[in-house]
Amino acid sequence: MKRNIKGDNKLEKTHKNLIKVNGIDLLYSMAIAILIIFICTRFNKYFFFFDDSQNLTLPYLRQSGELWLKGEIPFLLDKTFLGQNNILEVDRGIFLPQNILLSILAAKVHSFNSLARISAFINLTLLSFFAQKVADALKINNTFKRVMAFLFCINPMILYIYLPSWWTLITGQAWFVALLASILFLRNKFSLKYMICYIVSTISIFLNSFPNYVIGYLVVIFVFMLELLIDKKYKKLIYFIFISFFIALIVINVYSEFIISSNLFIREKAFDNLDNFSVVSFNFIFMSFNPIYFDFISTYGGYIIIFISLGYSSIYMLFVILFKENLSKIFKNRTTKFLVILIVIFFILTQMPRNFSFLRQPWRFLPFLSELIAIFSMYILSIDELKINKNRIILFILVILISFILSIFRLEKISVQMLILNFIFVMISLIYVYLIYKNKKIDVSLSMIYTILMLFLMLFSKGSVDGFLPFPGVQDSIYMKNNFSGNGYILSLTNGKEKKENIEDLHSSHFGLYGLKSINGYSPLGHKKIQKKIDIISAHGWINPENTINKLAEKYNNVCYFDLFNITSIPIWYSQLTSDMKNKLESCGFSEQKIENPEGVYFIRNKNIIGNISYTSDEIKVDKVLKEKNNKEVYRITSKQSGEIILSKPYWRGYTAKINGKKVIITDEAGLLKLEIPGNINNGILELTYFPRSWRFTLWLALVGIIGIILMLIDLKNRDKNNN
Repeated sequence: MKRNIKGDNKLEKTHKNLIKVNGIDLLYSMAIAILIIFICTRFNKYFFFFDDSQNLTLPYLRQSGELWLKGEIPFLLDKTFLGQNNILEVDRGIFLPQNILLSILAAKVHSFNSLARISAFINLTLLSFFAQKVADALKINNTFKRVMAFLFCINPMILYIYLPSWWTLITGQAWFVALLASILFLRNKFSLKYMICYIVSTISIFLNSFPNYVIGYLVVIFVFMLELLIDKKYKKLIYFIFISFFIALIVINVYSEFIISSNLFIREKAFDNLDNFSVVSFNFIFMSFNPIYFDFISTYGGYIIIFISLGYSSIYMLFVILFKENLSKIFKNRTTKFLVILIVIFFILTQMPRNFSFLRQPWRFLPFLSELIAIFSMYILSIDELKINKNRIILFILVILISFILSIFRLEKISVQMLILNFIFVMISLIYVYLIYKNKKIDVSLSMIYTILMLFLMLFSKGSVDGFLPFPGVQDSIYMKNNFSGNGYILSLTNGKEKKENIEDLHSSHFGLYGLKSINGYSPLGHKKIQKKIDIISAHGWINPENTINKLAEKYNNVCYFDLFNITSIPIWYSQLTSDMKNKLESCGFSEQKIENPEGVYFIRNKNIIGNISYTSDEIKVDKVLKEKNNKEVYRITSKQSGEIILSKPYWRGYTAKINGKKVIITDEAGLLKLEIPGNINNGILELTYFPRSWRFTLWLALVGIIGIILMLIDLKNRDKNNN
């Protein structure tokens, strides 16, 4: 059999060219990320470190990274009580590769601000790179390809909200764009290479696990499958359905434990539009070509103006509308129809109620819509030339001037700064269009300069989210002299301060940043039984001091619940402390500890704690801790009579307890783990392990899914060879 040398050389050349193109795209993406980070941090050095990145993401990443480095899987966090279960708090995406990398870096890098910039760099690079792959799939020319990648990265929702605060959402957004690229490639050629891209991007979206991206995924594949059905490509449709089914078998592990434990959660489900909080107005979308057009958004306690044009998608959509002929002809294009359907669906999703069961804040769908509008604009501009004449220029000027007037009218207080910025936007846009008219084309260097100027205009109107999102008061180190907890938990009842200098200034999950063992944490889910003892006001872990002290001062078999939770240190402000609260704390063995801070006081209790054991019946003795790992604890115990052992760990399904290899019954007491211990045990070995209960079954499904995908890909590879 003769070897096709000419064909092999052609294939090798194609591979080399592909590596070169992707290499250039990656370098460009990295350059964009560095440029944006450099510019933004000149306006505010903490630009990428606000709100949830400090309250939620970074503390849990740091703790997870410490466990990865020990060779342990961070199912549970050993220093956090509220929100300690990473498997149930699915939106943390602990198994997403980029999050594993960032968590390991978080455990090693001391500077919080440096970690925030690393996170921004990783996600901006991915977002820009995948945006360029979308352009490649649509055969968009290099000019629009580069501009589009930059536009994706400076979308205000991405820039001001996701990158500084919602790190989980920016990772999801990047992988959604990767998914979109893979589907667009599959529309061109149903091949092994693009199917692998689809599988990787889909699994990554599910590993990210934020519900908005799962919905985004379902929307895109629904439209794709509908297109295959209409085009009567039944074999491809069936093949795609099978691949997607096998992927579902793999990723079900992400959600399975959440599903079987849902009756233990306290998270509210609602269907309402109360105060229209974060419900996107049509004006946001209609004026999306103007990067400094602002609209009202309702917030708690009234209306405030936010100098962020959340729906910004670029002025290029205006070019399509004003400078294109035969728009009706363009809409007959197969790809145009595909993009328009997606735009319509995501527009509808942005108009959903404020609360829709587990879904919150429909503005989270804005980036999907803005990105699709940008893709649509660039695609149309790349497939047909612009027709710019005197009448169209006049119309463009009128629209820009009207946008200038409307932008000013939408402000609560008309300021000289905003007048100047809007005027600059008008002048820059007119100059840009004039130069396009003069050069008879849209030049990449000119377009990049124009787009970078748009970034500067946004930043001069709003230099960061300081004032909208909480300022990053956490510091790389704090005063640790007040750490009186010993082996027990800190229960901070101060709810923190804006400036974080001492332990009593911390709240939410900040304690995890400094290796402190705390009851405080962050959990959107909550725990029904635990929150009957600890009165938590919101997911941020704000605690009602009086109610919590009253509940924890109650007794179980003459032992205060403070002891059952292994709480040994309680910071509280003097202004919130009543004589009744003080009496109840002292009745549970706490004594007052004066500190340097005149606003606060600590109540501390000395307690000999063995591992996580917080209570044993009279005839049971825990002799020694033999092993204490994150997901496994081993104790030597003796029991003369049957009784109970309670541990200061939240009860979740997945725990297994054995004494000398025989299972013992696990129940709960006020949401804490309770073990039913038999009598007549001498030097018995008690093993307590945690492994997601549902995974005992779903891991087998994942194996089936992996095997199924491998077989399908082998079949697709053989088809590719036959077609070539």
